[in-house]
Amino acid sequence: MMMASEGADWIDIEGESTRPGASPVTVDDELSRVIPAIEAIRSQLPDVCISIDTRRSEVAIQALNSGADMVNDVSAMNDPGMLDVVSEHDCPVCIMHMQGLPENMQDDPSYDDVVMV
Repeated sequence: MMMASEGADWIDIEGESTRPGASPVTVDDELSRVIPAIEAIRSQLPDVCISIDTRRSEVAIQALNSGADMVNDVSAMNDPGMLDVVSEHDCPVCIMHMQGLPENMQDDPSYDDVVMV
């Protein structure tokens, strides 16, 4: 709640670390971390926008149904169901990028065709 009192317009909730080298968690573990947080924030701060930071459509749909406003997907919608979830909820989406998975994304990243502007 401190973030909102200090002027935050958005709060991003994440139940699985996507930092380089992070180990994956189960869908159930991720849900048990994010849903109570989203519900608590939504009940106390109805005007703050909440994004769910997940790469799993199962988590995204439950988060949106629990009060999240946006999906922040570090896997660039690699989950086959994610596009349907954001489309059905007509919600904003932030599409991020990584090579591989969090546990191996920094092992040997390389790009063949990069446009530098």
